[in-house]
Amino acid sequence: MARRGQMQHVDLVEDDGTTRPGSAPAPDLSTSAAAPPHATPAADRRRRRRTVLTSALAALAVLAAVLVVHVRADARERHRLASLADLPFVAAPLDGPPRVAWTAPEGRLDMLVAPVGDVLVSIRTGFDQRADVVAVDATDGSERWRVEALASVARDAPDDAEILGFAGTCVAHPVTPDAVACLATDAAGYTDGEKWQSLPPTVARLLVLDARDGRVLTDLTDALPRPLPRNLAAAGADLAVWDDADDVLRVRALTPEGGVAWERTLEAPATEGAPAWVGSLDARTAALVTPQSVHVVGPDGADLRVAPLAPTESAQQTTTGRVVIVPSWEAHVGALQGAMPTPSGVRLVTADSEVDLDGTLVPATDDGSVPGLLLTLVDTGTLQAWNGDGERSWTWDLDGVASWFRDSRTSTTVLDGRVHMAGPGLLVTLDARTGRELWRSDALGSGDVVTDGRLLLGLADPTTSDAIGPELVALRRDDGTVAWRAPLPVGTDLVMVQARLLLAVESPDDGPTTYHVLAGDG
Repeated sequence: MARRGQMQHVDLVEDDGTTRPGSAPAPDLSTSAAAPPHATPAADRRRRRRTVLTSALAALAVLAAVLVVHVRADARERHRLASLADLPFVAAPLDGPPRVAWTAPEGRLDMLVAPVGDVLVSIRTGFDQRADVVAVDATDGSERWRVEALASVARDAPDDAEILGFAGTCVAHPVTPDAVACLATDAAGYTDGEKWQSLPPTVARLLVLDARDGRVLTDLTDALPRPLPRNLAAAGADLAVWDDADDVLRVRALTPEGGVAWERTLEAPATEGAPAWVGSLDARTAALVTPQSVHVVGPDGADLRVAPLAPTESAQQTTTGRVVIVPSWEAHVGALQGAMPTPSGVRLVTADSEVDLDGTLVPATDDGSVPGLLLTLVDTGTLQAWNGDGERSWTWDLDGVASWFRDSRTSTTVLDGRVHMAGPGLLVTLDARTGRELWRSDALGSGDVVTDGRLLLGLADPTTSDAIGPELVALRRDDGTVAWRAPLPVGTDLVMVQARLLLAVESPDDGPTTYHVLAGDG
């Protein structure tokens, strides 16, 4: 058994904070490795500061992450809205309920107007028979500038028939910023009692102007072909002047400097209800359409694809820059008269392919947010979506609203990945990628729905509105809830968008049509 050592006498002394002679200094427990962190008030304060600082840094990190998400979302939204700025069927964005900014003078609005920046440019002919290029401020309707294009466009018609003049066309220049190109002519026409007779132009002038102040940047008149053209369009990066007189489509594409980029001459025998036209499809391709064929051409004017047209077919251009071939109006009339079967079927023509699609085309204003999307109505009861390769994407049962597509007031809008289908008294929204129904609204009274890129706009249903007169309703595109309501001028029976202007239209039976331009206070 182990023995204990000899016991020692120990004196207990209270520590008064002093060091006694001959004794070692007391250890500093605040710096001892074995001391706990809360051993002194100073250490406790340091610990609390570290905890607060850590929490603050974590909160700042979370806040920074949230801000980054919001900044990126705002940037994406700004980019999306900027991409819509060149689409004539999308109104300028509204920050809230609009007011009547101005009313088109003399009860008319130029339909062949080119929106460039904050001005609307068109060619106008006055009582003096002079053709002027005129720019109107889109914000208040005031005249910004005026430039004479032709000193006189007066024409004579046989037997004193009433002449209807066609002064010309303006388009935003395809490559020069803030520039507008205008072709002014003395082309006209009249009715001889049986049919329309055209008077080809005898004089024409093609100008490129600065849309901000009206300065003539280039006079391309000397580059015009003979016979003189009546029409002007963008064709890729070039300006295309064209005419279809004498059953021949003649097209000349001009470079910004006035050189001839390419020329085409196509046989185009006139066919009732199937006019010739020329239009830009994208930055590198254009469509040359005759009553007999569709030509998709490249930057040099050479054919990339040619699609024939049957006598019962016509070609249309979609808002996303594609060409579709559909049954002509005459084919539908023949079906109603029992002379031929009910026409159907759609052909999609691109530079790369020509694809047949089932059903009847559903016309839509499309922002291109779902590339390649095309809609048809199959068997009068099914909405069929197709992708850019002509493959079926999804179908949706019209669920009791099939009658919409026989109503002229029906409209379809593709916006930000959603398909908005509006008919009398009801708007239905689907996911444009899957066909899943997202929401419905009964706030609108007609199928004429337009957009400013953020909201869906239309006339209120009088049965669900407390307003005394016509009312504009704005619905949020994501869930269909009402964002705001705004009164409209008495007599408004239509809301539309023309040249990015939001218009309230009055169409009385016994008077001229009046166009009220709506704009926000900002």
